Amino acid sequence: MTDVFFSYSSEDRERVQPIRDALVEEGFDVFWDGEVPPGRDRDEWLREHIDAARCVVVFWSWNSVESDEIAHQAMIAKSAGKLVPLVLEPLESGLVPMGHSAAQAAVIPEEGVTPQILQRLYGAVENRVMRPWMRRKLAGLEGQVLALTSTRGHLEDREGSLQRRIAELEGQIELEDVQKKQLEVALAAAKLETVKAKELAASSVMLEQTVLRLNNQLLEEMKNANKLRTEIAYLESRAPAVQDAGEMSESEKASQQGFTYIREVYLLITTIFLIVSAANGSVAAMVISSMLLIAGVLWGLVLR
Repeated sequence: MTDVFFSYSSEDRERVQPIRDALVEEGFDVFWDGEVPPGRDRDEWLREHIDAARCVVVFWSWNSVESDEIAHQAMIAKSAGKLVPLVLEPLESGLVPMGHSAAQAAVIPEEGVTPQILQRLYGAVENRVMRPWMRRKLAGLEGQVLALTSTRGHLEDREGSLQRRIAELEGQIELEDVQKKQLEVALAAAKLETVKAKELAASSVMLEQTVLRLNNQLLEEMKNANKLRTEIAYLESRAPAVQDAGEMSESEKASQQGFTYIREVYLLITTIFLIVSAANGSVAAMVISSMLLIAGVLWGLVLR
């Protein structure tokens, strides 16, 4: 069965052929030129092809509007609902046969057939060639395609949103990793400071013990010095008078040597106490040690 029947003037053959070739390339079966079989009536033979075709494309031009045969074919196609008019050149409305107004027909411009004209023709031919149930099926499929296209667009938008969210989460994870590393470094530093603080505390305890021990030794030495001073005084009270005023008695020499020994021990302990206080960072202890050291120096000056 023929898909498309072309009704046109033979003088317009060259202008019609590109349109025929385009429809054939799209897969349509086009009847547009043929010889009447011997013994057949031409009008009857053409009528059979018109009846067999699902679509009749009538090409209106200055040549075809004067053809009664083309006007008759257009009337048959219109009554059968197969007519697709196409205007090859601008025409006055009064030139087209009555009942076949070209107002709704596609007009081919002077530069020739354009893709827009062909798309419009494809649509008109498909609507008439395709059976009603096929058109309904195709319309349903087109609706499904549109729905799927819309769904795909929403899914792509959703995917884009998810990708952006994933990127944000990855950025947050990287930031948290950096912060975690910083916290680990800070924790390690804090632990190190804690160890140093414990070591300093232990050193401070040891220094305090050392100072306490030195203070105890100083007190013990002072007690010994007092005992020695008491013994010296006792010895002086019982010693005989020295004949030579310029000669020092043995008790005085012993007394002076004892005081010198006590002063040196005192200065040594005070100096050690000052050094320990400076290492421990105790200002009060340093002041006290300095005062004791100065007192020891003054004591030595008085003994001389």
